[in-house]
Amino acid sequence: MTVRRVALLTAGGFAPCLSAAVGDLIERYTQVAPEVEIILYQYGYHGLLTGNYVVVDEEGRRDAAVLREFGGSSIGNSRVKLTNAKNLVARGLVEEGVDPLAFAAEQLRRGWRRCPCTPLAAMTRTRPPQTSLPTCMSTITN
Repeated sequence: MTVRRVALLTAGGFAPCLSAAVGDLIERYTQVAPEVEIILYQYGYHGLLTGNYVVVDEEGRRDAAVLREFGGSSIGNSRVKLTNAKNLVARGLVEEGVDPLAFAAEQLRRGWRRCPCTPLAAMTRTRPPQTSLPTCMSTITN
């Protein structure tokens, strides 16, 4: 089986190096497998369950190194736990009786609609005060 798409998401608590790790993964995939589509789920498992993601385009691949200048997770994360079905139902992320783990796996298997958002747009969340951002980074409003 040939890899056609790689999805990245961050979950759990904040860590100072997550943005750098995301940027490094984008750079490495661009070097070794530029044909592979890279998608970034926004806000961790919440983004996976709701289909909220951005596609890394050529400009995003070229400018991925800027993510080393950000702390935390530039694509956002959440404390959504796929094993807590009651909470996910209460938050409207899955319907009653749906197995969240199976639902998440199905989302990954079938893929989501294409997001019309500017790639890497969520990465402005924790911008260092002295850093100017590339033009490809603007706030996502969806």
